[in-house]
Amino acid sequence: MNKDRVESELASTKAGLPKEYKTELTSRGFAKTEFIDRYGEVCSIQESSLATERAIWFGVNEVVPQVCVRGEGWKKVPIPHDALISGRMHLTQQMVKDLLPMLQVFAETGYLTDPKKEKS
Repeated sequence: MNKDRVESELASTKAGLPKEYKTELTSRGFAKTEFIDRYGEVCSIQESSLATERAIWFGVNEVVPQVCVRGEGWKKVPIPHDALISGRMHLTQQMVKDLLPMLQVFAETGYLTDPKKEKS
């Protein structure tokens, strides 16, 4: 899925998953859902082909390295043709389980820790 298609499908939302997002299968048969992050980058969550345990790929689809040039702002950095730059996390099922409590608190409060519990 390209950025233009994702953006057109998400036109009703500023960022994130549309109310009815579409999960598609990769050419190798793994489920993948794409969405737009807060900065307009196309991201995805995808089942991994890892054979030893269940895992997912999660993050931006294309990393765009940039440097801030004084007086010019952010400029893309040329990357060697044979360089590998990854912007997606490879998370096991257990890692996701371990992150869920913190993500749930953030979803409910906007903070990584529950401010109500911190005051107690």
